[in-house]
Amino acid sequence: MKTIVSLFFVLTLIVYPHIVLAENARHYSLVLSKPGQELKILNYNKLAPIASVPMGEDLHEIVLSADQRTAYISNAGINNQGHNIHIVNLETLTVEKTVDTRPFYILHGLACLHDRLWFTAQGSKAVAVYDVKTGKVTNLLGAGQDFTHLIQVAPDESRLYTANAESGTVGIFEKKELPPYKLPTGILPPEARLRPDWRQIIVNAGYGAEGFDISANGEELWTARPDGHVIIVDLAAKKIACDSDTNVQGLHRLKFMPDGKAVAIVSVKTGDLLFYNAQTRILEKQEKICKGAGLYMDKESNRMSVSCTFDNQVAVIDLISRKLVKILPIGRPDSIIAARGTIKDNTATPSYGPQLEGFDYPAPVRHFRFSSQGQELEMAYLDYKPARPNGQNIILLHGKNFCAATWDTTSRLLVQHGYRVIAPDQIGFCKSAKPEHYQYSFQQLARNTRDLLENLGIHQAVFMGHSTGGMLAIRYALMYPDTVAKLVLVNPIGLEDWKAKGVPSISIDQWYERELKLSAAAIKKYEQATYYAGTWKPEYDIWVTMLAGLNNGSGKKIVAWNSALLYDMIYTQPVYYEFEQVRAPVLLLIGARDNTAIGKDLAPPDIRKKLGNYPVLAKAAAKRFPQALLHEFPDLGHAPQIQAPDIFHKALLQGLGARSKAVKAIK
Repeated sequence: MKTIVSLFFVLTLIVYPHIVLAENARHYSLVLSKPGQELKILNYNKLAPIASVPMGEDLHEIVLSADQRTAYISNAGINNQGHNIHIVNLETLTVEKTVDTRPFYILHGLACLHDRLWFTAQGSKAVAVYDVKTGKVTNLLGAGQDFTHLIQVAPDESRLYTANAESGTVGIFEKKELPPYKLPTGILPPEARLRPDWRQIIVNAGYGAEGFDISANGEELWTARPDGHVIIVDLAAKKIACDSDTNVQGLHRLKFMPDGKAVAIVSVKTGDLLFYNAQTRILEKQEKICKGAGLYMDKESNRMSVSCTFDNQVAVIDLISRKLVKILPIGRPDSIIAARGTIKDNTATPSYGPQLEGFDYPAPVRHFRFSSQGQELEMAYLDYKPARPNGQNIILLHGKNFCAATWDTTSRLLVQHGYRVIAPDQIGFCKSAKPEHYQYSFQQLARNTRDLLENLGIHQAVFMGHSTGGMLAIRYALMYPDTVAKLVLVNPIGLEDWKAKGVPSISIDQWYERELKLSAAAIKKYEQATYYAGTWKPEYDIWVTMLAGLNNGSGKKIVAWNSALLYDMIYTQPVYYEFEQVRAPVLLLIGARDNTAIGKDLAPPDIRKKLGNYPVLAKAAAKRFPQALLHEFPDLGHAPQIQAPDIFHKALLQGLGARSKAVKAIK
């Protein structure tokens, strides 16, 4: 247990979590996404995207008006001297006005009270006030400190606090009634009166202090420094009351929990989340969540949202159990808050573009452009590069209802172990091209993947395929045996020939009509039964949203057509008869409660019940591959890497290091 004893560095205008919720209105989360240069609006409970508003570059902080109909967003623009405040109408989802605050530069912290928008201007070493009603900057306070970053303002606007990171100070501003100024003669003029003015007291908190918060009773200010120190300032004495070394580097943001009994602190370097008792100043809990850059506390739902900028995700923490309950992929999220309003809620039928435009991946998306079958195509892929390479590459091949993004947790684990990871979206899937006419075959997809890897200079790798990606991985190993160091097959489909077992054929037109009828409810029902062995967790929702949104967007018809062509490929092009020809060592990772079989619902009942028996299919396949290891997960379904990543990853890492020519089960 650790006791906090030090005050960190500069108070900043804290805008991340500032919000007051109105009654009887729909509930939303608002997140700033830097790569998309947009404000994202999410359904608060499901964290499913509803809409987005294009904003421009280098967005930082967001606050709301008292009625929550308007959002104010600061543009820091550190490299280009940003000086704009964007005013967004949340009912129409439009930017109503962009305020040019020049001569104030590098805007960051925000606080909105009584139609007055307080903001910090780091480049101008100042705090200023924008009057919403008059549209003018009406007040200016010279902070005289370097990197005046975040700000909090007292409800009656008689006090404000700033964090000045590079000066290593916290600024405490107080509005006072001061005695009349005496002339050099020492005589007060007859009209002399008490005069209101601001006084600033500087507390040295240490270099780098940014995130801060103030206790509910207004007696303490807590802040944190990148060197791991947490500083507590006694606001009455205006002195440091406590300075404690947490031994966690990269501390960045800090917030009191809604009940005021504990303080949450996140590290943007290590990904640690710390909970300190606010009274005893003792560490109560610490665990790795994500590299947090923003915090929002919500009393109503007893949860905390963490914007994990460098992990490209938002993490949701239950404040009662203090455990992670959900991860939402968002490209470099920054400020995050909650609101109530009248925004149209489209979460029942999310809508994304034909290449998943509007759905953020948890890592930067790259594109490989090439020519195939007489047309120019674009293949999206994720490229995870390790800080300490072990010289090995792993190629992750997604399934039919999956994308490169669904591999993210596994990708990040493998990178930590030194692997370079490439996760492509195959043509016809997710963020890759959806051609109107294409002769799909596993051979063609393998050639496309081979061309991508050659373009990246990768000539040998481990290939890991899940579901349909398992069939593709097998075909790739058969076509390019010298380039495959090992095959990892995660609940691959194709361990049986459905057509030969009696599943009837349907036409591509029939597949197309089926795909047009997809809904979020139907997708979830199927995934719960098949992918997750009858269980459901909130973190699975995002993959339902991804698939439903792709199939309900502007490119719905072309998406459904490509999907129909792909289903026909899967049904008509078995790899089942060629297992003995695979030269590479094979690792089979099998969720034993999987029951996947293409077209199973079309088969007669007596045949249907015999399909998708993965414990039997996996053991039979392991005996046929010349070199195979089999690991079964008795309680997991079709997607063990998502359902139980810790259990799956332990088996994966063990299997990647195993060498055997016999068929074995990994204990």
